[in-house]
Amino acid sequence: MKNERPKISIIVPVHNASQFLERCIKSLVNQTLKGIEVLIIDDNSNDDSLIVANKLQETYSNIRVLPQKRNLGAGAIRNLGVTEAKGKYILFVDSDDWIEFNSCSILYDIAEINDLELLIGTFRNRTSNVSVEPSVENRAYNVEVTNGNNFLRNHTTNTAVWAKLWKLDFVRGYDLKNKEGRTYEDLPMVLEGIIKSKRIAKIDFPFYNYFIDN
Repeated sequence: MKNERPKISIIVPVHNASQFLERCIKSLVNQTLKGIEVLIIDDNSNDDSLIVANKLQETYSNIRVLPQKRNLGAGAIRNLGVTEAKGKYILFVDSDDWIEFNSCSILYDIAEINDLELLIGTFRNRTSNVSVEPSVENRAYNVEVTNGNNFLRNHTTNTAVWAKLWKLDFVRGYDLKNKEGRTYEDLPMVLEGIIKSKRIAKIDFPFYNYFIDN
């Protein structure tokens, strides 16, 4: 992988998430798809998040830890991740959430076969008493490729940047960014990304586990 472009860069913003971080990162480094890089961007945490991140980096060769000297906020951290990413596609995962172990393989194959700029999946709300063992889904997905305007007329989606696979050249080409210094910082990127998409699809694949107890 050192001499090849990663297939997917996974961007993980971290701020005071030491108790959840290992669960999140292990779901990423143990993906069935090979050729993944994980960017852990610590937003000047004042707990043990950076210590945990550095230990994980020592264990897994496809992790890069990028510590920040001052608190920037989730939007700015995600934007930094886009700048630093090397993969063909990017995936955003919050540090207290996790994804199924076959997520990247399924998403990557569908995006490649259909030449997608944006692939939207679904998610499950999770609580602390739910097992983090993956629910392995291995079935064919109905993929209807359309453009952004048609997508907005015919589909619904959550307005978070996560649970979506983004083509990096598409994101950079349109300079799609999280709004910095505000709540719901990812809403502008999602809406503009959908509108600008010439090839977008949504599949009923709840690969993203959203931890609602935090």
